[in-house]
Amino acid sequence: MSDSSESQEKLVDQSSDSDIGDENNQQHIVIPPSKIDFPEKMLVEIVAKPSTLAEPSPIGMSALAIGCLMLSFAHFGITPASTALQIPWVIFLMGFMMFIAGIVDAFKQNLFGSTVFLMYSCLWVALGLAQYAFKFGSDEAVKKGEYHISMCLIGYFIFNLAPLLVSLQLNKVLFLDMLMIQLLLFVLILQFFNVYGPKPAGIFLLFISFISFYWALAELIEQIAGGPVLPKGARLYSWKKEEKEEEEEEEDN
Repeated sequence: MSDSSESQEKLVDQSSDSDIGDENNQQHIVIPPSKIDFPEKMLVEIVAKPSTLAEPSPIGMSALAIGCLMLSFAHFGITPASTALQIPWVIFLMGFMMFIAGIVDAFKQNLFGSTVFLMYSCLWVALGLAQYAFKFGSDEAVKKGEYHISMCLIGYFIFNLAPLLVSLQLNKVLFLDMLMIQLLLFVLILQFFNVYGPKPAGIFLLFISFISFYWALAELIEQIAGGPVLPKGARLYSWKKEEKEEEEEEEDN
């Protein structure tokens, strides 16, 4: 009996010393994240865990290639330049599929791909809706709408300068594609101001289609084969001094 009473007294003393339930006497210990020691296996799994999302560029570039091919035929007069027939392709193929590619690139933390795909998907959807409005609007509304579209294309012409410069340090195929888009925007602006007819825009649309088809095919084969098969070309310029020095050393060797 004496032993049990002594043990009970010890438990009471320990509980009184710890002050359990007294919020004023409780001490909160904050450990900085840098001081936390994670298991090495956990860190390896966090860093080396592969992305579960597929590469979206073949989808986005294929949609761009097919849409530009269809629009180039209309600009050349090979197919009827019917606004009603162009709207579904522009909105659902080019706009919707490029939007999906941009969202997936955003989840993959690909800033370049998500920015370009999302911005141009919105452009194609806006152009498709504008063409739909022209179909049922008056002549005066059409003239005002064309003026607004030309102002929008000027804005995209300025925006596209950024991806064009960034593509210099990616590869030659992507730079060529962005360059053709830049020239297409310039020609379309002049077309809306009645400087050129539709054929110059059709030429650049055809170039964009061929380059985008090649990019989509090269990227698709690369993802399946696990390495580059079709050449995309080396980057044309590097903004980092270390990478420049490495490239110079490789050229010297």
